[in-house]
Amino acid sequence: MSEQSGKGTEHVSPMDWDPISTDTADQGPSPLSISDEGYQLYKIESHKPYEISECEYDPGRLPRIILGDVIRPDSQNSNMDKYKVLKYLGRGGFAKVWLSETKIGEYSAIKVTESDKYFREAAEREIMFMGILQKFRQHNNIVKFLGCFAIKNDTVQHMALRFEALGPNLDHILDRSVQKFHPNVMKTIIKQLLEALKYIHRKFIIHVDIKPSNILIAISKENMLDIVHSLGSTDDYYLDLNYSKLNVKLGDFGVSVKTRKACQSEHLSTCAYRAPESFLTTTIDFPIDLWSMGCVIHKIVTRKPLFTCGQEKDDEQHGIAHLIKMARTLGPIPAAPFRTSSRPVYEEVFGKRNSFSRGNPFVRGNFVEAAAGYLEAQEANRFYNFMQKFLEYDPKKRITAAMANEDEFLHPQKRRFIIRRYIIKKRQVNPDTKPEVASQMSAGDNDI
Repeated sequence: MSEQSGKGTEHVSPMDWDPISTDTADQGPSPLSISDEGYQLYKIESHKPYEISECEYDPGRLPRIILGDVIRPDSQNSNMDKYKVLKYLGRGGFAKVWLSETKIGEYSAIKVTESDKYFREAAEREIMFMGILQKFRQHNNIVKFLGCFAIKNDTVQHMALRFEALGPNLDHILDRSVQKFHPNVMKTIIKQLLEALKYIHRKFIIHVDIKPSNILIAISKENMLDIVHSLGSTDDYYLDLNYSKLNVKLGDFGVSVKTRKACQSEHLSTCAYRAPESFLTTTIDFPIDLWSMGCVIHKIVTRKPLFTCGQEKDDEQHGIAHLIKMARTLGPIPAAPFRTSSRPVYEEVFGKRNSFSRGNPFVRGNFVEAAAGYLEAQEANRFYNFMQKFLEYDPKKRITAAMANEDEFLHPQKRRFIIRRYIIKKRQVNPDTKPEVASQMSAGDNDI
C-alpha cells in the first residue's frame, strides 16, 4: 500500500499508519481538514431514512408520531418517564425507531411496533431475550435495553422498546465509506462482534439475523448532543477509530431462538447472510450464526457482500437460486449434512447426487483478490483461511465464536495510530430518493 494520504494531507511514515488506510487508489473524497486536536476528519454523505408514508398510519399499523411529540406510556403510574421525540432514526419490518429525550436530558432510541399480533410477539420475544442477556451484567458489545412500555393510540396498543442511543450501523459505514480502514480497525470490529456472539451462545441464544444493519457503533455523548441540537440539514457522526476506544454492539433480537441444542424452527435470517442448512433443512442451531458472521466479516474486510440477494419472494425457487450462488462462489455443496429434517428443496437440488455444483471456482484466489485492496498479501491469505472456517458447508465442522477470536488473522499489526476520527455526514434528500439503512437499529428490517 502507498504511504500517501488523500490529497492535501501530510506524508505518513510506515510506522505511523492511521486507522483509515492511506492508499490513494480508489480513495474518493479526501479528508476534510485537520482539527485543532491534530485529528483528521473524514466525511461521508448519506441519505436520511424515508419519511413514513400516510398508509403506514392505517388502523392496526403504526401510531402517528411527529417530531416534538411527547410519548406517554399507557399506564396508571404517573411517575413513569415521558419521552420527547427528537428525530426519526429509521424503520424495519415491524417497527419504527425514534430518538427521544427525558425531562432530565437522557437520550434513548425508542422502537415502536405496529399493533398486529405478530409484531407484538416479536417485540415480546426481544424483551425476553434482552432480559436474559442483561440479567447479571451488561455486555459491552450488546446493545443496552432500557425498558419497555405500551402506547395507546385510540383503542389500539403498541409496544415501545427503549434502547441506548447509538451512532450509525455497520452497513451504513461499509456501504457509504470509500476510505479504507487500517487492518487493526477491521480486526477490532470483528473481535468485538465475536465476543458478543460468544456471550449470547453461552446463554443458549441463537441470534438468527446477524447482518451489518443489526450492528451499531457507539458515539460520544458530546457527538450525540451535537446531533440532537443540530438545526441544519445534516447530522455528522464522529467515530473514534482508535482500536482501544472503538465500541461495536450487536442488536435486534426480534427473531432470536433460545435452545440448548438443534431444534426445529421456521425463523430465517436475511437471505444474503443465511446459512445453507437454513435453505435445505428446518433445523436451527448455533452454527447458523457463524455462517452469517463469516458473511459479515467478508463485507467488513472487502466492502463487498459475499452474496447478493435481489429476489422479492422468499420461496423455494429463491432458495435454489441462492444455493447456486453458494456453489459458484465456494465450490460444491455436499448432500450428506442436510439429509436430516430436509425441506422439499433438498430433493430438487440434490436428487440422487452426493453434491450440488456449479462450475469450478478458484476459491482461495477469489478471496485473496477481494481482500487485496485492503490487506497485504500475507494478511489476505490469512483472511482466506479465516473465512473458510466460517463458511464450512457442514454445520458440525464450522468454527465457534470462542475459537474464531483466537485465530491468527485477528492478531493486531504492531503499528501506531495517529489519526482517530472519522465523520459521517447525513443530509436531507428528496423523499422520492431510494432509502438507505437506518442509523439506529434496523427494527427487524424486512429485506430478504
